[in-house]
Amino acid sequence: MSVIGLFPGQGAQHIGMLRHSLTLPSVQSLCKLASDTLGYDLAEICKSGPHDKLNKTEYCQPATLLASLSSHEIYTQSHNTLSALAGFSVGEISALAVSKSISYSNAFLFVKHRAEAMQEASDTTSSAMLSISGINVTTVQSILEEYNREKHVDLYAVIANYLAENTCAISLAKSDINKLSDRFTTAGARGIKLIPVSGGFHSQFMSSATEKILEIVSKIDVQLPTTPVYSNLTAQPYSSVEEISDSLVLQMTRPVQWYEIMKRLIERYQKAEFVELGFGKQLLSLLARIDRNAYKLATNIPP
Repeated sequence: MSVIGLFPGQGAQHIGMLRHSLTLPSVQSLCKLASDTLGYDLAEICKSGPHDKLNKTEYCQPATLLASLSSHEIYTQSHNTLSALAGFSVGEISALAVSKSISYSNAFLFVKHRAEAMQEASDTTSSAMLSISGINVTTVQSILEEYNREKHVDLYAVIANYLAENTCAISLAKSDINKLSDRFTTAGARGIKLIPVSGGFHSQFMSSATEKILEIVSKIDVQLPTTPVYSNLTAQPYSSVEEISDSLVLQMTRPVQWYEIMKRLIERYQKAEFVELGFGKQLLSLLARIDRNAYKLATNIPP
């Protein structure tokens, strides 16, 4: 049976989330590598917080990476190799590291700069993200297009994450939250939630971060993955080093095509087992909305 590794993105962090893996020597080495690369004790923040610090973009993205790599260490103790990999947003860095496309040290270095650049962009734009469920994504797109035409502004509300047929996340100005929420409710949305992140990710609100991301990408060694990694941008396996490097930059302002990734993985690897490697079950929850049969075979390995 094929096994697909899924790596969660930001939001999959919680104090104490490394409790299952910290006794493993390989995870202890990972924690030391993270601390040496980042310049602070990331494992201690994961263990003890405080909560407000762990939830800051500059800390929670490296923490998410550490948690996923730790889960993978647990997985490799008693399981076979993975057939394909996909990571959500910053989770794609976890997938690239596990596939040996980038080294673990470069993964932590890149995520450090990525998180800092996104935090800086968030500090200069009053933006946010909303999750919308219960209405078709095409309806959400139509509402956004109409609203943006009415506003005549440079920074538009856009779909940032395509999550399932009737579920997506949007990035928008904070001043637009109430008005757009009312329109989604009128259209029949069952769930509208503010996502606990610092800004409007995967949209033009992150434009100022791209220059810094481009600079750090140029300094890290990138190889072709040893295991297929599905791109957040194209929903296809990466086929060249140049594509990976470009995607790491473009991902800042382009939407995550998670729904399409999952559909293609389910079609390509029929009756595969999906394994979420990281804290929480956010990706398995989405899988349940996309394909119940695939979800029945899925599992989570917490760090």
